[in-house]
Amino acid sequence: MLICLLCWLFCVIVGVSEGGPVRGTTNTSPGLPGSPLAPLEPLKPTSPTGPGAPSNPGAPYGPWFPGVPTPGSPGSPRTPFGPRIPAGRDTVEFI
Repeated sequence: MLICLLCWLFCVIVGVSEGGPVRGTTNTSPGLPGSPLAPLEPLKPTSPTGPGAPSNPGAPYGPWFPGVPTPGSPGSPRTPFGPRIPAGRDTVEFI
């Protein structure tokens, strides 16, 4: 408890002496005149849809390697949660 309090106090002192949470910045809002921070750009979609989109985007796992089925799809050697359990067994053996 005492160690946590001392660490917190140290962080507060160092943060105040450095001028704020980020060195060399002020507390102005992004995008306002005189602000050192640029406005944030909107996020771009990672899995395109529509004409010309890849046939295997791999959602929600992200882009997948071309020609490799998405985990859990027919023909995939793996399930989304790890290796497939052999029929008749209730555990997975790792060698």
